[in-house]
Amino acid sequence: MRLTRHVPEVGGVVTLHCEDDGWRAELTRGATTELAPLPCPAADVALHALGLDETAPWATELAETARRQCARGDGC
Repeated sequence: MRLTRHVPEVGGVVTLHCEDDGWRAELTRGATTELAPLPCPAADVALHALGLDETAPWATELAETARRQCARGDGC
């Protein structure tokens, strides 16, 4: 799985993109809105392989959303 990211220097939108299956997530730092559906395994891969700060609000939200979707059987 090839993952790429774009993280702006200050604030703004963080974009995660998986080139293998085409999913993309755009996260606003500090956002509390529900994220677009993500395949749950990809969320963990994105957080670790891309070296994202797992304590940042947007990273935590990405992981939590993926866990909720996995619990519902969406995208797993």
